[in-house]
Parts: sequence; C-alpha cells; structure tokens
Amino acid sequence: MDGRTRLAPPVWFTTSQLELRLGVIGAVLGPITFRYAIHANRGGSSPVIALVLTLVATLAITAACAAMMARTPSPVAHAYGATLFVLGGYGLFHAALAALMVVFLIARVRHGFTSPARCGELHIIGLWVDYASIVGVLILLAGHLPGFIP
Repeated sequence: MDGRTRLAPPVWFTTSQLELRLGVIGAVLGPITFRYAIHANRGGSSPVIALVLTLVATLAITAACAAMMARTPSPVAHAYGATLFVLGGYGLFHAALAALMVVFLIARVRHGFTSPARCGELHIIGLWVDYASIVGVLILLAGHLPGFIP
C-alpha cells in the first residue's frame, strides 16, 4: 500500500423491489389523480374520490421513504448510511406534508369551502403533490441505484 489508511467499504443498501414499486406507483398516480380532482372541481362535481386516491398515492410515497430509512445502514458508521438516512427523511417529510395538505383539502371540500370559483387551495396543494412525487422518485432511485450496479 502507499501508506494511507483505507476506510472499510460501506455495507451497501439492498434493493427492495416493493419499495421502488410502491414509491413509483404513488409518484405516478398522485399527480394524475390530483389533476382529475382539479378537473372535477372545475366541472362542479365533487373531487373527493380523486383526492382520496391522491392521499393514498402520497401515503405510498411516504411509506416507501420510511421503509428506505428503516433499512438504511447505520448512519453513524459511514457517510453512505448518513446520506441515505437524510435523503429518506427529506422524502418522508415532504410526502407526509403533502398527505396532510390533501387531508386538509378533503375536509374543506366536504364542508363546502371549495367551488369552481374558490379553487386556490387545489392549485397550491397540487404543486406540493407534484414536488413530493418528483422528490420521492429521485430519492428512491438514488438510494437503490448502487444495488443495481453489479
């Protein structure tokens, strides 16, 4: 050797097809069902069913990020584990916040506080759902990528 100490390689994160599928399906369905809710609200019909489906999708992203955090190698043993833990927490926080916003919106719709004329919350929360979906997919792919490399 050249006299430098070598760090032990990290324990690589094992790929979970369930986490990836759950997160990607949630990230794809969330924005689609939310757009349907906006369309239903514009047409004067109730967007509750589409919002419930959006809630399920954001909870799927939340569960995938939480599962990734739970299976992450020790965050104190190597920077790889710490990075995965922080990324998983970031995705978990934003997906959970989007889910909470959707629950708030469902309550507003059920109590009659939205209409085709009063639809500002729909557009704002739609941005959060889109962001949580994009971030969720990127984090899950970044976390699982080393498991795909032979």
